[in-house]
Amino acid sequence: MSCPKVLLVNTNRAQPPVAPVGLDYLAAALEHKAIEPVLVDLAWENSTEQALKHAIEKHCPDLIGLSVRNIDDSSSSTREFFLDPVRDIVSFLKTNYAVPVVLGGCGFSIMPDRALRYCGGNFGIKGDGENALAELAMRLHKGQDYKDIAGLVFFEQGTAVANKTEYAHIEDMEFLSKRNFIDNRRYFEQGGQGNIETRRGCDQNCTYCADPIAKGRSMRFRRPEHVVEELSNLVEKGVDCFHFCDSEFNLPPNYAEKVCQATIKSGLNDVIKWYAYCGCAPFPSSLGQLMKKSGCLGINFGADSANPQMLSILGRGHNPDDVKKTARICRDNEIDVMFDLLIGAPYETRQSIHSSIDFFKAIDADAVGISVGIRLYEGTPLYEQLANDSARAVHIKDPLFPLYYVSENLGSDIEDYIRDLTADDERFLSFEAGDADRDYGYTDNQLLVNAIKKGYRGAYWHILKQVQQEKL
Repeated sequence: MSCPKVLLVNTNRAQPPVAPVGLDYLAAALEHKAIEPVLVDLAWENSTEQALKHAIEKHCPDLIGLSVRNIDDSSSSTREFFLDPVRDIVSFLKTNYAVPVVLGGCGFSIMPDRALRYCGGNFGIKGDGENALAELAMRLHKGQDYKDIAGLVFFEQGTAVANKTEYAHIEDMEFLSKRNFIDNRRYFEQGGQGNIETRRGCDQNCTYCADPIAKGRSMRFRRPEHVVEELSNLVEKGVDCFHFCDSEFNLPPNYAEKVCQATIKSGLNDVIKWYAYCGCAPFPSSLGQLMKKSGCLGINFGADSANPQMLSILGRGHNPDDVKKTARICRDNEIDVMFDLLIGAPYETRQSIHSSIDFFKAIDADAVGISVGIRLYEGTPLYEQLANDSARAVHIKDPLFPLYYVSENLGSDIEDYIRDLTADDERFLSFEAGDADRDYGYTDNQLLVNAIKKGYRGAYWHILKQVQQEKL
């Protein structure tokens, strides 16, 4: 019997292009299980329908997998919804071919039943896809029943059925390090950074965040030597600047230190530069030293606020003193830092915003990002609180679509208020700034695209700051 074939489709066409690392990992997992992966990368295609038609008729796949990286652009200002193009692709496939369609990815996994119903796919996979996708492809190829596959989402008599998710043992998956399926060199040249994942899951208690829903609360870690192998493979392809796309690279610190130590031991620290997302605490000085020595240039910290009440409402595990300490450690190690603020949680006031902005002006950050409005995701504690609070009733028709909450205390001109508070400080970036030079929304940001064409490399916030500084 011939081996099964799976057509993997990257549906993300936003610019600058972000490498679909999840598809690279999925393809390696399929190959490992004797299933042939075929890629259609719509980031590089002029015609979606022609690219799909050519691939399907050439390869005759048993299954077509569509990757959904994000539901929307996470901006309360633009509220760009990303599932309509996916729905159009599903409609084209189901109209013209009898090949079943499965959806997956981090964005899909936040609200899988709603996303599957909206887009119209045959199946969905919530969470890690390395085992579930291979198992689904094999059973469909053999004509076997599939309804017990872990993580599978499907409809039975019009009702969504979502099987319990079983997360992959990524510690044992050395094959994830291959990174030979997507065109990583092209993504680096046009997207400005390579990307890599060292762990999955998030056990933090942020009340608004969908990461624990999409990725699971159980932390799973790759072996540091496998991470180093992956970095080496990408360096051989011409990629030497990376973004670690873990939810919080520093959690837990002892694992992060092991990754840094393995990178240093390999000698890659003399070759690569990298960036990461981190939590504000714990962030020991020993980790800051190792991150710098292993090639780290900059860190984006999710600080959210400097107001203790707001931090408590948002479920954050740090306090303002932690932020000061972490900023000082980064400064001591010459690591550039950006702190992200999230404005508009329940009980937020103009006074709490003013005090937070004053705090971040004083701690010598390289950049401070401001987002106004809390994106509400079904299943998060904040969503459930607001949906059931008669005093702050959120009228929810379908939380799949961009839905934001802003404290009723702030007024309709809150963006103007924040702009006035930060106008004299170029370190502040905002989705709402109304100024292209200070807009740090990454989706279809022409300033970023042009900077990368000129040779800038790194985290997007860092590129924007470099471009801004050169104009001063």
